[in-house]
Amino acid sequence: MPVVDRHICRVLNGRWDDVLALEKRWDALEARLGGFPPKRRYRQLFGGLGWSTWVWERQWESVEALSAAVERENADPESAALSAPWEGLTENIANELYEVLP
Repeated sequence: MPVVDRHICRVLNGRWDDVLALEKRWDALEARLGGFPPKRRYRQLFGGLGWSTWVWERQWESVEALSAAVERENADPESAALSAPWEGLTENIANELYEVLP
């Protein structure tokens, strides 16, 4: 069953360039590890979550595929190094998982 993994957060004032630069490093890690579908990224311009809201999501073929990729990522030392800077760049992080309906 396909699922969508979605992440929502608010980018702190003046930190968009830093977020996008860090995200490029994550892209490189995921490409090296393999098995990660491409992300779709959004910056909210208008709506209830606020203008500085960043959303990214990707569709997986299954929860098992998502879990296997996350396990590979968590086992890689570079993952921990890339995770630390997020604390000073974003706030109000929410992670969601959706079942894709027919």
